[in-house]
Amino acid sequence: MTEEVAVTLLSSIENDRFVVICGAGLSTPAPSNLPLAAELAAVCKERHLTENGVHIPDEHCADMEAMAAYFYMNPPLWNSFTERWIPWGKFNRHPNSGHEAIADFLKTGVSAFVVSTNPDRLIERAADRLGEPAFRAVVDADDLQSAPTRHERLLKLHGCGDRDPRHTVWSRLQLDGERVQARIGALTTWLRANLPGKDLLIVGFWTDWEYLNAVLLASLNDASPRSVVLVNTANAGDLQQKSPELWEWANKAIFSHVAQSAESFLDELRRRFSRQFFVKVLSLGVPAYQKRFAGEPPDPDAVRPDMTTHDLYALRRDICGVPSTEMPGLKEPGESHSLIGCLHLGLMAVGALLEGSFYNWRERTLRLVNGVGQVLSLVRARFADESPVMVVDRAICVGADDDGGAPPHLLRPGAVGDIVRHTQSAAWETHDALTDELREAIE
Repeated sequence: MTEEVAVTLLSSIENDRFVVICGAGLSTPAPSNLPLAAELAAVCKERHLTENGVHIPDEHCADMEAMAAYFYMNPPLWNSFTERWIPWGKFNRHPNSGHEAIADFLKTGVSAFVVSTNPDRLIERAADRLGEPAFRAVVDADDLQSAPTRHERLLKLHGCGDRDPRHTVWSRLQLDGERVQARIGALTTWLRANLPGKDLLIVGFWTDWEYLNAVLLASLNDASPRSVVLVNTANAGDLQQKSPELWEWANKAIFSHVAQSAESFLDELRRRFSRQFFVKVLSLGVPAYQKRFAGEPPDPDAVRPDMTTHDLYALRRDICGVPSTEMPGLKEPGESHSLIGCLHLGLMAVGALLEGSFYNWRERTLRLVNGVGQVLSLVRARFADESPVMVVDRAICVGADDDGGAPPHLLRPGAVGDIVRHTQSAAWETHDALTDELREAIE
């Protein structure tokens, strides 16, 4: 990713114009290992032979679309094909960092919505792994009627193998079916109303399967995006040859092609967004630093350049006051983050080392967690189920009120006799003592 593209996309995010369109190329890298079309066709051919003892005619084995068309024209075989012969288990293996990035973007509102042409549930599984188990995609018109509450919309243009395998699109012939036509029509109408003026990031999609291109193009053709960034490892000539209509459509807008894998590009964008979020929090902390410590703070933009996506995401969680068992849902920090920004600057000013998402200072490990407007014991209780990744000596609950050491309510709902795991090793405290220590060290 070039700096120019990064600046463009971060500006798009800041101005609520950012939308992602993703395809199969997002799910093919390890550990997801989405099967290729040839592999799917071979599995379906073998399962059909095993179950029925009949060979599929050679002319229908050329590719997955030809095979799907053969089964679709033989209705008694269609249910078997969609429900048993397609190896759906191979579609729901392990999410990769690209899926995690999209789940994060949808939870925080970084992306206004996401369009996927994949029938897998890897984005949903990534969200579940990050702490959002109720993640639900938009698959039909009924889903569009429900306003998003916990996350922005994930539109599955070609269907979902878990929720409706019979009407997941595999062949152009299906586009004339009433159920598929109604579903794609509803999603297309919604997209045409919501895509104009947006900045599109297309990752993992650019195929020579004509029916897939036709579905996407029908949904996008009347939309007028502000810009299009296409991420694909192929060269421009190959992309244009594979889908001249989509290439022509994309080039009507401000267009950029980045030769990079979808997974690594999305992970890098997520890292840059998280770093920018942290820098904004530090900037919000400057006035508070000047007031509390009577001096000029370190440069907020002097965040270590080698920080990983994982560490920056963990920092973002703590800044939002969210344990590792949940996902942060904030795109922009606000005034409630000025105090935690101030203390981050204070630790930087005294030379504390930021290791991962925690500080090492005076031979002790510190973690800053935002607790503005809350009481200490309840914040501590909310973090009780975290699995510790390292020993933390002091957990500073920034902005929380000390309720006199009242014991937190640690019992979780469940069966009688449940064992409550208490894995926290840190001493939880408000920010007062740390503020005094930093003031003394800075002076």
